[in-house]
Amino acid sequence: MLSAPLRSLRQQMRRWMQRVAGPEPQPILLPQRRVYVLPTAAGLGVLLMLCLMLLAAVNYNLSLAYAFTFLIAGSGVAHILATWRNLVGLRIAVQADGECFAGDSARFRVTLDSPRPGDRHAIHILDESGSPMLEADDISHAARHDALQRPAGKRGLMPIGRLTLETRYPLGWVRAWSYIEPDARTLVYPRPAGDLPRSDARSSRGTQEQTLIGGGEEEFAGLRERRPSDPPSRIAWRRTARDGELLVKDFHALAAEEGLIDWHALPAWMDTEARLSQLTQWLLQAQTQHARLTLRLPDGTLGPDNSPQHYRACLARLALFGLDDAGAAR
Repeated sequence: MLSAPLRSLRQQMRRWMQRVAGPEPQPILLPQRRVYVLPTAAGLGVLLMLCLMLLAAVNYNLSLAYAFTFLIAGSGVAHILATWRNLVGLRIAVQADGECFAGDSARFRVTLDSPRPGDRHAIHILDESGSPMLEADDISHAARHDALQRPAGKRGLMPIGRLTLETRYPLGWVRAWSYIEPDARTLVYPRPAGDLPRSDARSSRGTQEQTLIGGGEEEFAGLRERRPSDPPSRIAWRRTARDGELLVKDFHALAAEEGLIDWHALPAWMDTEARLSQLTQWLLQAQTQHARLTLRLPDGTLGPDNSPQHYRACLARLALFGLDDAGAAR
């Protein structure tokens, strides 16, 4: 019964510590007030050991024990400052690195650099659950580019979410950390699934519905006499050298399959996500066939076209179907 209130209190504490409501503009520069420092389990052990050493030094009046205790204590104070400075002033930017399908891993590109002189070491990036995502070392004034991945659970615009940057450099006695939430999102397509046949696909070969692929693949059709508009690259030089007749190679564009992927052609028992998965499956199959495709959804129609931009637009339309601009269900 207490798990929900504790989780809510933890989220409120993290939001207060971050002091930023919602995604932040990039790049993000970590100021002093956003970096927090606390001792680790090893640091608490060292602190307990110092207390025992101090008690022994007082009890037995040992000058060497005093010196050794204060030496370790001074090293601990210097360690706190070094760990805090290892994170303060770090600059980070996150960008989406391509799209993916639901169930796969979304890729992001992380850029880390340090505006002030000096290298940064052992910087860890954790997700919201505390699982490690990336470890970066030797961060200097020159930008460092790394890649991280997050599971893409469902379609739509997927934000990178809240991240934790932490370091325990150099000794591991204290932990410095900061919360960030970069304004970075990637597009997640529906998961391709389903084995229903495309009953509305129309084969173009041998019918009057043939459509040539503009700028697509071509097949050799034979030789013919040269025309003034033919480029020199089409001249059959070997045949010309052998027979003395100037001939050029003739090509014909391959006929493309033309089809319709229709939302309303699916069975009535399928829900929205199952329909989108089946449409995505059909769309990918048509893309491998270079088909001139038309996508028909309740909110509009795309096509016909067979360009890569058209297929990418169709996938994006399926990914955002029924969602608002933020990627949430309407």
